[in-house]
Amino acid sequence: MISKVRIISIGGRELPAVSLGTSPFIGAGQFGTRAPTYRRLFFDNPANIVDLMVYAAELGVPCVQLLAIDRILDAFRESKAQSGVDLACTLTVGFGDRDWELKQASDIDPQVVFLHAMVTDQLDLKGIERWLKDIRNLGLVPGCATHKPARVLPVLRQSGLDIQAYMAPFNREGMFMDCKPDALIKILDSIQQPVIAKKTLAAGVLSPTVGLPFIAQYGQVDGLALGLTSREEMKESLSVAISHWPG
Repeated sequence: MISKVRIISIGGRELPAVSLGTSPFIGAGQFGTRAPTYRRLFFDNPANIVDLMVYAAELGVPCVQLLAIDRILDAFRESKAQSGVDLACTLTVGFGDRDWELKQASDIDPQVVFLHAMVTDQLDLKGIERWLKDIRNLGLVPGCATHKPARVLPVLRQSGLDIQAYMAPFNREGMFMDCKPDALIKILDSIQQPVIAKKTLAAGVLSPTVGLPFIAQYGQVDGLALGLTSREEMKESLSVAISHWPG
């Protein structure tokens, strides 16, 4: 795996600190009025997803933050075939079909498998533990994603569960978070496991030259995912990311 960005270790597995996010590819709700356009552009035209995944690798960021959704996973497999690169990935599960998602995780062999925030944020610790055990039983590294880090992270930190990494929203504007950025940093001070930031550009509100240096100043954040929608965006954003998380 040739990477221009820093390599980090999570649970004994290594992956690039920067990954290409895939939320725009499903037209996720945080993109507001742009969401239907993104869904048509990508989800309805998977070749466009493949193009950006391959291009990320060409730019030196051979890592994708996957969602356990069939078209996203199929595009990832096709990207690996087209690029000839051993693309790294993380995978988020917990969307509905548990058996299918775990089978996909076993097949793809992601560096980390994150439990989606819509499961994690319910704070059903027994239910979370069952997911984490299922992931671990596949020989994979379990993690938890959250949309509400101020409420959820302190509980999970004290739970004793087998959580090897966290994924949480973090951006300069405090958008899509349940606390201010400085409050989240104080919480992360007590987190021993690696933390991957998402919603780093606040769904396009922040430019990479503003949003990424802000995140890079905090050693409590080990990596990040960037949802990007064009080659032009990727050239700019990944160049800035590489400069702040150099390999």
